[in-house]
Amino acid sequence: MFADYLELRLAVAELTGRRDLSDIMPSLVQRAESRMNRKLRQSDQITTATVTMVAGVGDLPVDFIEAIEVKSGTCIYPQVTPIMADRSYSSNYAVKGNPKKLYLTNFVGDLTVMYYAKLPTLTTTVATTNWLLEEAPDVYLYAVAREVAIHVKDKELRDLMAGEYRDALGEIKSDNRRRQYGNAVVQVEGPTP
Repeated sequence: MFADYLELRLAVAELTGRRDLSDIMPSLVQRAESRMNRKLRQSDQITTATVTMVAGVGDLPVDFIEAIEVKSGTCIYPQVTPIMADRSYSSNYAVKGNPKKLYLTNFVGDLTVMYYAKLPTLTTTVATTNWLLEEAPDVYLYAVAREVAIHVKDKELRDLMAGEYRDALGEIKSDNRRRQYGNAVVQVEGPTP
């Protein structure tokens, strides 16, 4: 559908009938990406990073959204709420602050963090693309068109684009679940009758 950011901009302008917003299109795309970052948790977003802990605190990557797993070697640490992290539970981690930091009481050294990463923004160059634009360009189209409608205060267009966005988002979430669990087999552990 679209090969890059430039083609997305043209498609949004055509869909909304607003070709006069090219100067603010980067901020509209970034607002759409911000909304999508709050909703999306796709397997394509999963990545890992090494976080160096000093006195129980480490800086998380700038694209960090949500932790999946935190481990050191073969030891996997469970997550607790930020309030609980202030207590001395040495085998639990928490994420808090802005910028986000990882807390693991008294831990020193490197941890491997598997996490959901933010969408790489399209607005760096006109030829930029990312996994979501390649996999589900309609999600981007409707998300940005919704931001255009909000900006120009067109309630009818906003509601229409919001519905299309919800449908497209639901489809990729469903596809993601099928990819992750489609052929999964349930195995009962332990003794069975």
